[in-house]
Amino acid sequence: MSEPEAGPPAGLTRGQALRRAGRTREAEQALREAVAQDPDRPEAWMQLALLRYGLDDFAQAEALMLGALERRPHWALAHFNLGVVRRDAGNHAGAADAWRAALRCDPNFVLPYAALVRERRFEKREPLLGEIEALLAEDRLPARRASVLEFAAGKILDDLDEVQAAFDHYERGNRLAGRRFDWDAHLRLLENSLQVYSRRFFAREGSRGSSSETPVFIVGLPRTGSSLLEQMLASHPRVYGIGEIGTLSQVALRIEQRTRRGFPLGVPLLRDPDFGTLADEYLALVRERAGPEPTRIIDKHPLNFRFLGLVAEMFPRARILVTCRDPRDAGLSCYFQDFQEGQDYSFDQDDLARYFRCYGRWIDHWRQVLPLPLLEVRYEELVREPEVALRRVLAFLDLPFDERCLAFHRSSRPVRTASSAQVREPLYERSIGRFRRYERQLAPFLRGLAEGSP
Repeated sequence: MSEPEAGPPAGLTRGQALRRAGRTREAEQALREAVAQDPDRPEAWMQLALLRYGLDDFAQAEALMLGALERRPHWALAHFNLGVVRRDAGNHAGAADAWRAALRCDPNFVLPYAALVRERRFEKREPLLGEIEALLAEDRLPARRASVLEFAAGKILDDLDEVQAAFDHYERGNRLAGRRFDWDAHLRLLENSLQVYSRRFFAREGSRGSSSETPVFIVGLPRTGSSLLEQMLASHPRVYGIGEIGTLSQVALRIEQRTRRGFPLGVPLLRDPDFGTLADEYLALVRERAGPEPTRIIDKHPLNFRFLGLVAEMFPRARILVTCRDPRDAGLSCYFQDFQEGQDYSFDQDDLARYFRCYGRWIDHWRQVLPLPLLEVRYEELVREPEVALRRVLAFLDLPFDERCLAFHRSSRPVRTASSAQVREPLYERSIGRFRRYERQLAPFLRGLAEGSP
C-alpha cells in the first residue's frame, strides 16, 4: 500500500502521525474530524481508508477510497490503493481494473505494473511485457522505480521459462533496489539472544506471563510456506489468522524503552508482573481484531523467530509452528521477490546465504533451550500431502481436523503478504525444486549456504 503526503488541515497531519504510531482510535477520530472539516480534500478520505484497511475493514476502506476518487478522479495513487484493498479482500478482477485505471492516469507509475504481474501466471508474451520493457529502454526512471519494473519483467519471463532473460532482469532489479542490510544490528541481536536466553535462564526464571493457550506463532524464513499454512489453518472454524501484525517487535521496543537496555539485554531486569502485563496487552490487541470466539489466534510473521524467548516468557503455554523448505528453493524465491519493506538481506546473494546461516543458528538454539513446544512444518509435505500435514498440525494445536482447511483457497479472509495470490489457488508443486532451473546463476548463494558460521 502506498501513502499520499499529508497536508493541512491539522487534523489530517495529526491523524496520519497517530495512525503510523499505532494509536488507531485517536487516529480515526482525528481523520474523521479532518474529513468533516474539509470534505472535498481527497487526502483525508485516503488516510481514513488506509486506517480502515489496516483494521481489515475492506468494505469501508473501499468506500472511502472511492470517495477520494470522486473528489480527484485521475489520482493514480488512489486507484492503485483501491486495487490493493480489492486484491487483499479476494476481488482480483476488481483489483486489476483499478490498477489499469491507475496506469491510464499515469503510464509512468510503476507499482501497478508490478501488481498486475504478480496476480497471475503468464503463458505467452503479452503487451504488458512490451510496455514494461519500453519504459526500461527509455532509461530515464530513478533506480528504485526501474528496479520495480525489472522484477516485474523477470516474473513474466520466469513464467515463460526464459531462464537467462528472467534472471538478468531479477539481477538488475536487485542491484537497482539499492538496499543494504544492517549486519551489525542483526548479529548483535543474535549474540545477545543466545547469551540471555540460555537453559539456565529458563530454569531460573520459570514460567511467567499468561496461562492462555490462545496464541499460536508461525515463524520461519520468508517464502517457506508460512502464508499457505496460516491460510489453511485460518479456514478452520476455531482459528483466526491475524496476519503479520508486528506486535512482538513493538513489545521488544517497549522493553528497551523501559529498561534503557538494547533488547534482549533488558529482559532480566523486568519483574514477574511485567510479563503478565505485556501478555494481557497483547491478548487485548489480538482479541479486538479476532473477537472472542476463536480458540486459537495465529500471529504469523517471518521475523518473529527473533522473539521466541520473549514469547516463552509472555505465553508459556503458547505453541510455535516453524515452517521449513529446501533452502535452495526458498533462497531463489526470496531473491526473486521485490520486498517493498524489510528483508533487505534478500537483494544480494551473499547476504541472503549469510542470513540463512544466521537463521539456522538461531532456530537451533531455540530448539535446545525453549520450554515451549515447537513443531516443524515442511512446505513440501504441506503441498504434496496436505491432509497428512494438517492432521499433524491440528493435533499439535489440540484441534479436530476440518475439511475446510483443505479448501483454503476458497476462503475470503484477507491476505496481505507476498504470497497473497498463491494462497488463493489450489495447491501446486511447480515451486518444488524450482532452483534447479537457475542453479548456475545461483552459484554465489549456493556456495554461501555451504559455508560455516555467520
